[in-house]
Amino acid sequence: MALLFGAPLVSGLLRHAPPRVPVLGTLTAFTLETLDGEAVDATSLAGQAWVGAFFSPACPGCVAGATTALERLQRRARNAGPGLRILAVSLDPDTSMAWLRGESESHRANPRVWRFTRGLDAPRLEAAAAAMAGPATAWGLAQGAQLVLVDGRSRVRGFYPSDERALDRLVGDITLILNEGR
Repeated sequence: MALLFGAPLVSGLLRHAPPRVPVLGTLTAFTLETLDGEAVDATSLAGQAWVGAFFSPACPGCVAGATTALERLQRRARNAGPGLRILAVSLDPDTSMAWLRGESESHRANPRVWRFTRGLDAPRLEAAAAAMAGPATAWGLAQGAQLVLVDGRSRVRGFYPSDERALDRLVGDITLILNEGR
């Protein structure tokens, strides 16, 4: 009888806890504007993890790299539920809304999950995130080649290149963050 009930108890005690996703720093307040003219800020994202990619519309390769990576992420993280948001952030606050809408439509962005944004705070937000990264990651972040993961308390949790292996790690880290405290 002891073996019948003792084995599950022992195996449960021997299981390793999942790794924790490190906290690299906290972002300062910011406000971005969506295609619908709505404000996206730390308050509206509170309690939700989000992945961001920054790009300059003046660099078509940067835009393509960032939006293609986010499109793949949107497909792969479709089961994450309402706790995840994806932000494509133009570093040019004067980016045309028509241009952003065209990018959104061409990548089939689900507006409940993936928002294309612009705003005066975009360069400052990118710089704050880059300050928490090493030089190569910071350069990649400004080029749309690095994605940033932020938790629901505006804490930067990681930087990820846009290749498939890194997206696997990103989706795993999103799951860990969404399940923290449960």
